[in-house]
Amino acid sequence: MTKSYLRAGIIISLLTLFLLGNLLPAQAEGSRPVAQSWVWVNPMNAGESIEHPTMVRTLAATSSSTANNLQELKSILRTGLENRQTPINILYTGSESDLNKGLDSGAAGLTEIYESLLAEDDYLKYNTGSAELGYQGPNVGPFNVFFTVVYRTTLEQENYVNEQVATILSTIIIPGMNEHQKEKAIHDYIVKNVAYDESLSDTSHSAYAALYNKKAVCQGYALLAHKMLSEAGVSVRCVVGTGHGENHLWNLVCLDDKWYHLDCTWDDPAPDTPGKIRYNYYNLSDQEMAADHIWTAGDYPACSSSYYHELNNKLGSDTNNQALWQSLLIESELYLLSPEKTAENAAALEEKIHNSMLLYEPALKLRFNSAGADPGSLLDSVLNSALTDTDCSDCSCQYSNYNRGGQNGYYLLEFTFTYHNNTGNANLSSLTLSSGTLGPAFDPGITSYSVNVDNTVSSISITPTAAAAQAAIKVNGSPVSSGSLSQAIALNPGNNTIIILITAQNAAARTYTITINRAFPLPSVVWTPWKEEKTVSQNHPYWTITFSQDVDDSTVNSQNIFVGIDPEGTTPLPGVSVPQLLTAKQIRLSPPSGSEHWSPGTYYLFIRPDVESTGNKTLGKGIRMKFTVQ
Repeated sequence: MTKSYLRAGIIISLLTLFLLGNLLPAQAEGSRPVAQSWVWVNPMNAGESIEHPTMVRTLAATSSSTANNLQELKSILRTGLENRQTPINILYTGSESDLNKGLDSGAAGLTEIYESLLAEDDYLKYNTGSAELGYQGPNVGPFNVFFTVVYRTTLEQENYVNEQVATILSTIIIPGMNEHQKEKAIHDYIVKNVAYDESLSDTSHSAYAALYNKKAVCQGYALLAHKMLSEAGVSVRCVVGTGHGENHLWNLVCLDDKWYHLDCTWDDPAPDTPGKIRYNYYNLSDQEMAADHIWTAGDYPACSSSYYHELNNKLGSDTNNQALWQSLLIESELYLLSPEKTAENAAALEEKIHNSMLLYEPALKLRFNSAGADPGSLLDSVLNSALTDTDCSDCSCQYSNYNRGGQNGYYLLEFTFTYHNNTGNANLSSLTLSSGTLGPAFDPGITSYSVNVDNTVSSISITPTAAAAQAAIKVNGSPVSSGSLSQAIALNPGNNTIIILITAQNAAARTYTITINRAFPLPSVVWTPWKEEKTVSQNHPYWTITFSQDVDDSTVNSQNIFVGIDPEGTTPLPGVSVPQLLTAKQIRLSPPSGSEHWSPGTYYLFIRPDVESTGNKTLGKGIRMKFTVQ
């Protein structure tokens, strides 16, 4: 995969041939003092007034590191930037021509070196506001090279960011998640936990502000997304451009070798609405994003794929993960691109609203083609007509531009309804399971769900809650009281269908369907004992396993890596959490839930041959390690 980097910065020549008098070291005979400097301004700060220390004060600083060539200089500079040093002073023993021509003979010396370094790290780049850079010394060398940098954050603040991101990711990223799931978990966390700072404070431009103050502007959102996604193993970039005519920063993400635009800022309602997440700017193509964003497309990877089509393709081809792709389609609201959720004119909009009211649905989302006109001018008449012959007492609507699908003139309409009484309400208000997770997340208007459970789950119980107290509920034909647990339903390996029928007081009925996929038994494994047994202290709470190669995290799960109490692996230890991937090569196992330490005794750690490296290599055999805890 080829990476394309943004050439960053605005170069302003400030000073040439600056005589420093007695500030310079003694000159060799025939030499003359020289000095050159430039100012680099981050594109996000273009047009702002940037103040720097005076040139004389900067050049008087003592060089603390020595570089013999430009690559060494770049390496020292990188370390200084990462440690938030300023000024960064380097004694350069090479020729002056190096400092003027830089790494690329056609570029402008130190500026090219500085920009090439930032082009390798968007997070570092957009954490700097500006920099003054230059050199001074006798024309025969050596030269005092300086970089005086204005940072968005301190080293202490970046350490805080790193600690917080590690903690958050350990909570929201579940081992076995793929790139698509990781991105959605991170997007949702940011939108739910960060509010847009409408005061546009100068301190709100960093990931630190987003985490510590819980407020940020677009730069803070994009930098936090970049940090979290890159730490989770998802390729990510920052894009600088404009939105609605103002400087703006957002992200690109790469999923299955395809790039998409991601704008967490514009997916977060302003003013802040706690808990509300939008997906209007989630994985857009260039065509979709260009409706209201402007950027220099040639500086970035092309985003030519429709995420809606990609998910639908996976839904049709990846039969083992259909529940996953279906959940992503619905939870990211891409289902709104389907004909069932699109109203192409006012008549179709009225019909869909009316039908939703007849079903006593509490809310409705639709994509509406208003032909570019503000939909507010016709909503009153449409809603009044839709109310006819329904029990709806009140309704409200919020709307916003919707660029998904690459078609102009569409709006996202979000309705909420209230009703005089619930005699015809045959909806559920909640639905929970004794095992597994509904996909997609429960919504009263969604009637079809999928759930995956391990083979060890031989039965399941359902807790359905009716929206109306008078409604009757049956689960697979057996009556269940609203809000109560159903009888255990036996599960066979493979797909199992559970039908939930709700009958309203006026005999209106609605059916919800849950398809539960119970995993088939894993093939038996002949376990090969590891060459040495381990004796560990009870006070050592975690077990860490290190592999020789990077591990494919999709194969790290509680079926492939587990702890047992017998050498055949037939009795897994209950309560042991899913293995956690610490680094690309390290996996950590925690004590059973509710315990801070492993209890004294003998344990067996089993690693199935299904565990793979990122290069599709396997162990070739099942491994059994014996642990004795004292």
